[in-house]
Amino acid sequence: MIVAAPAILSDHWMIIGRQEDTGFGGRIDLLAIAPDASLILIELKRSRTPREVVAQAIDYATWLEKLDAEEISRIYSRYSDGKDLAQAFNNRFGATLDETNLNQSHQIVIVASSLDSSSERISDI
Repeated sequence: MIVAAPAILSDHWMIIGRQEDTGFGGRIDLLAIAPDASLILIELKRSRTPREVVAQAIDYATWLEKLDAEEISRIYSRYSDGKDLAQAFNNRFGATLDETNLNQSHQIVIVASSLDSSSERISDI
């Protein structure tokens, strides 16, 4: 649902990756980019304790902060069936992707659902 309509979370983000292996024994759920070229790690959770969720997200953020522009472009290429990240960024945000600013900052967003199917958003952990 979020991939089909990312504005559910923010209308200022573009999804650039999904189910990428982190090397920490897991895969991120979604990766997005903001107009300032910061990356947003989006984790979707159901019925897990907050401590486990936060620990996993921090592990994944460690992976995220080490990504360089080439790796981020490859992630987008896999996600988009070979499309170019710089061109997609320009199409989405009307600006040139400055690789020197790419991934200079990032956010973790955890989207959790409780047993009663209500949703809660915890951001900027």
